[in-house]
Amino acid sequence: MELNERVSQVVSAIKAAAAESGRTTESITLVAVSKTKPVDLMNDYAAIAASCGLRVVFGENYLQELQSKKPGIREACEVHMIGPLQS
Repeated sequence: MELNERVSQVVSAIKAAAAESGRTTESITLVAVSKTKPVDLMNDYAAIAASCGLRVVFGENYLQELQSKKPGIREACEVHMIGPLQS
């Protein structure tokens, strides 16, 4: 299955869950964990997610990895630290 098909499935599941719970789709944030993935691949994923109408948010739990990736990540992407800070 292609990435854009998987993203479409996730978007559909988010829309269904939002409708069932009485929330708006915009109130839900999908965070893609980018642990160990190269920046080029993250940017490819970001482009596909954006084309599906998603706000692009990546999560990292290693500060050093975040610092090394941050300069190469598309400007439109948000990056969040997730979980407990790891060494």
